[in-house]
Amino acid sequence: MPPDQNVENPERPIWNIYNKAVDSFVPARYDGRVFLVRETDLPPELAWMGSDLGWNNIARKLSIHKIIPGGHFTITEHSTVIIFAEQLKACLEEAEAERQHARR
Repeated sequence: MPPDQNVENPERPIWNIYNKAVDSFVPARYDGRVFLVRETDLPPELAWMGSDLGWNNIARKLSIHKIIPGGHFTITEHSTVIIFAEQLKACLEEAEAERQHARR
């Protein structure tokens, strides 16, 4: 979470650089497969992006694989990490199956 901009904070220049980079970044279209594993607790300011969080505009082959409980600050909790690991394993297995199928 960004530090309060009204308070003297030594990290403020870093946030200024970050915000400038975010504002100027223009993502390129990606033709490969993207597996999106997202959290259930989206911040209200991201609600306008929809369930794909804007990835559908970038990734030609988007797969919204699963939604894990929690949010940005709870992703490192043990129970969430276990669920995320299971989802990641499923994504990797699906990608490997697609790769094997393409070789035939």
